[in-house]
Amino acid sequence: MAIDWIQFEANSTVLFDEFLAHRIGLIPLTSDEVVDKMVYSRDCTCTDFCQDCSVEITLDVKGTEGSTRQVTTAGMVTSDSRVVPVTSRRCDADAGEYDEIDHEAPFQWDAKPNKFFFNIETCGSLRPENIVIHGIAALKKKLSDLQMSLSQEFQNDALAI
Repeated sequence: MAIDWIQFEANSTVLFDEFLAHRIGLIPLTSDEVVDKMVYSRDCTCTDFCQDCSVEITLDVKGTEGSTRQVTTAGMVTSDSRVVPVTSRRCDADAGEYDEIDHEAPFQWDAKPNKFFFNIETCGSLRPENIVIHGIAALKKKLSDLQMSLSQEFQNDALAI
């Protein structure tokens, strides 16, 4: 999930709205729990935005006169608590960081290849296993659509002969 529509009500900074919108759009959002339930806004039947196709994020920050204010993702408030900036996600206090497991695949030079190992890196918005599952589901759908198109094309060719 990504931020793709931004509305500014007031911007008194020296930075242009477009620059800020670009920077805000680069913020990764957690979406593990909602990615399957969301509908693309172009496919939604609502007239504007609704809870089925969007999540509203509000950033209301004011600086004091004569000083510089740092604006971070901590100031972002979302309408869906399951969708938050990745940097706002709580981590285990004892670990200090998210667990990163280092795996090394066993290798035998003379063995016949029968396994495929790969690493998945994520910015934190989706868990690696969800990335693989969604990727495989997308490939299955595309292959199914291709198979359907080819079978229809063969049927049309057979009828033409």
